[in-house]
Amino acid sequence: MSKITWIASYPKSGNTWIKIVVFCALRGYLNLNELGDLIPNFSIFPNNMKGKDFDNQADIRYKWLDAQKKLTSENKNNIILKTHISAGKYDVGIFPSPECTLNALYIVRDPRDVAVSYSKHFNTSISDAVRRMMSKTHILNAQDRSVGNKGAEFTSSWENHVTGWKNASFPVLFIKYEDLLEYPAQNISKLLEFMNIQPQISIEEIVKLTNFSNLVGQETDSGFGEASPHTRFFRKGAKAQWKKIPSKSFQLLENKCHDLMTEFGYKTHPKKKKK
Repeated sequence: MSKITWIASYPKSGNTWIKIVVFCALRGYLNLNELGDLIPNFSIFPNNMKGKDFDNQADIRYKWLDAQKKLTSENKNNIILKTHISAGKYDVGIFPSPECTLNALYIVRDPRDVAVSYSKHFNTSISDAVRRMMSKTHILNAQDRSVGNKGAEFTSSWENHVTGWKNASFPVLFIKYEDLLEYPAQNISKLLEFMNIQPQISIEEIVKLTNFSNLVGQETDSGFGEASPHTRFFRKGAKAQWKKIPSKSFQLLENKCHDLMTEFGYKTHPKKKKK
């Protein structure tokens, strides 16, 4: 039986970027519109198994385990899948299945920058993006452009998402989005070694192909199926974008996630409680 390597993140944190890095390493070239063929979104598979009795999109979770078992039993080689689903215990059991999982690569990003990118991608306000990011019951449904017609994804809150994957029972390599920006060669080498991938081209070539300006150029020339109707998928790709926005917009997020943000080196200014 094969096993699954998960490329996971909270939405708008960079797991598509990681997927592109892995694609270039395995194929030796870059074509944005071939990404899904090599590294598909997991939710495609349980969504395709849905029965007519599933009136609620959230019921896709009843097919999670069946989809994982089917994928691992039908493939001889290990599989790489992308997901935004929060890891942990659900009413249908544990996701992802430890029995079907080899390991996971998780990319974490400053949640304030996630909120900025989220608001642009989904054409909503910063305050609404923060509200969604703090909701333990938040779900990206099939109407959300980032998922397309691929079934619902249970994202939960940013805090729950990061903590769930951090506490998984299988090996998980955490890569910070900001570190990948600043030290691309070092972090690409680290993640490929973790995934036991011998790249078809040099790390330097992968860095060049996955440079943000090159990704913008490819999306401009050829389009990208994961793009939003509101903005380009590869919009800024920068860090600390949140600093250009009034800090009070992120106060609730900083107050709630102070400890976890501090753990990953994201400086916060939580509002002190009045005595």
